[in-house]
Amino acid sequence: MTAPGSGGRLPRLLAVGLLLCCAAVRADAEALPESVAALLPGGRENLRVGIARLSGERLSQEARNAAETFPRLLYEQIGEIDERDLSAEELDAYATVRLRAARRTAATRLRAAVAARDRLLFEPSAAGPAARSAARVRLERAESAVRDARAVLELLDATEPADVRTAPRRPLVYWAGHEAGRLLSLDSTPQALAVSEDLDLLVWGTIEEIEGYLAVDLFIYHRFLDRTMPAGSTIARPEDLSADTPLVAGEIARAVLGRDYATLVVETQGADATTETAADAAIRVSGTLHGFARAEARFLRPGAHEIRVELGDRASVRVVELAPGERRVERVEPPSVVSRAVRLQSSPAGADVYADSVWVGRTPLLHEFPASPTIVRMGREGYLESRFVVDAESPDVISRALLPDTIDWTEELRASRDGFYQSLTWFVLSVPVTVLLHGGFESVRAAFFAPESTELSPEELERLARRGNILYWSSIGARLVNAGLFVNLLVSVFDYFAVGEGPHNQ
Repeated sequence: MTAPGSGGRLPRLLAVGLLLCCAAVRADAEALPESVAALLPGGRENLRVGIARLSGERLSQEARNAAETFPRLLYEQIGEIDERDLSAEELDAYATVRLRAARRTAATRLRAAVAARDRLLFEPSAAGPAARSAARVRLERAESAVRDARAVLELLDATEPADVRTAPRRPLVYWAGHEAGRLLSLDSTPQALAVSEDLDLLVWGTIEEIEGYLAVDLFIYHRFLDRTMPAGSTIARPEDLSADTPLVAGEIARAVLGRDYATLVVETQGADATTETAADAAIRVSGTLHGFARAEARFLRPGAHEIRVELGDRASVRVVELAPGERRVERVEPPSVVSRAVRLQSSPAGADVYADSVWVGRTPLLHEFPASPTIVRMGREGYLESRFVVDAESPDVISRALLPDTIDWTEELRASRDGFYQSLTWFVLSVPVTVLLHGGFESVRAAFFAPESTELSPEELERLARRGNILYWSSIGARLVNAGLFVNLLVSVFDYFAVGEGPHNQ
């Protein structure tokens, strides 16, 4: 039997539940992605590249060695390539792979949604208004899920690869075994090797012996295009094969880069070839450091590039325009560095002076030093070498007293140790003397001012006062002596440490 008032409350509860379920259905519909890109699986951020050893039949030992070494030489040439420009065909191929994966996922979800809806359709009819209302809500949600899944699949089916292309440039990552000097083995087909090693690009080739010559043909297999493209070839004698590496590597580099490139060689030398090369001049091309004094920047994009030669806090800048396939040599005058004259002296004179390991003369010497720090070594036969740094903050005159190299550090250390022990002994002995003198003075002073002193005669009081004055001034003198012995102890300690560090500073 229903409680009074419950007949109006039950319909209201059912209505609220129905509204909440409908709101959930609308929330699911509004959660659909606004763009197709959000439906695609995340792609790999880089491209994996591998290099396989050359394959051939009935090869001599010399040819087998070349099949191993030639690909390693190629990797040394192209291993610094870190980016590839993807063509429109490659972008469509990658987009097609992602679209197919997204369509398979959407089809699986649609089948699951249809199966869930069908199970609800064939369920036995529920008894009671509340149960039938809840069953209708579940069916509506299942129908909404089917419609959403079908809409996603239709959206993906209507999408073309060109509509979901990614960025046209992708970084390259090489198969890790190359760093350890290993190569991939092409035991089956390039397609199978690329799949097994999860490679996007595979550089492989064949080698054949023809009347004393080695014929090498190289190819690049593109996994997502499922296509093998010629990448280079050469015919040479076995001993000359390594000399052809730069030429073949240039052809492979163009195929791996996906574009033409240029090479720029920068030398920090005057145009008249009379200026000495600045060994510590840093060379940057388009902001990237490529070396010092002389640097080669390869695989540059054709177009304008900035050359910056830095020496200290100064720089020489030049902009060059590179054409596709061009190899240009630019000689850039390094910036002038402010220098200052510093006079070097030694005692005794005649010591050899080295500035950054370069002999510059003998003391006394006036030498021009750059603003950057310079390590100076000053030495003479029979004396210990003195080392110091000359920079912009150094004085104009630097003098060094050279120590003989015949110092017996063991004897010096023993003498300084004995001096330390002697100083410590005198200081320790002086402390109780000072304490005793001060204690005697305090005793006499207490007796002089005690009440019983009134019973003493004037002669006894005068004698007691003289004794107190003697003890007072004696304690003052003892304190002064004590302080002097303490200072002497500190000096002997520092001397002990200095002599102990002497052998390590030679």
